[in-house]
Amino acid sequence: MSHAQLSQALEFCFKAFTFVPPEEKDALFSKLKTLGVDNNSSTRQLDDIKNQLTPQEAQIIDILQSRRMVREDPFEIESFTLDAIDGLAPRLERGRLGLARAGGVHVNRAELYSPRFLDGKVQGIRPRKEDAKASA
Repeated sequence: MSHAQLSQALEFCFKAFTFVPPEEKDALFSKLKTLGVDNNSSTRQLDDIKNQLTPQEAQIIDILQSRRMVREDPFEIESFTLDAIDGLAPRLERGRLGLARAGGVHVNRAELYSPRFLDGKVQGIRPRKEDAKASA
């Protein structure tokens, strides 16, 4: 790992522990709601919304997203089955352990800016198998 990469990793982790006053967080959530951030926002809408945020509001979003990344439980067994390597993902079914072709995982970018996600009320950003089946 290079010095620059190490510096970036430390900066990312440091953000997760930066204090955000509750009133600033609540004001940001109110603004995001009035700007129409929801799970169905398009990428273009998200770019427009990001342009309407002040530098301080953008920094708060970065901090809250960093917290989510640090807090996400990487050791949860279901999380493990969502990771694909060379197009294959672990299949952890009793009697059928092995590798299976991985389906495409769609990350909902709009969810990354939703107040529910930023406040830690959404489990994760990658759909679980049962979530993907339900939406299909």
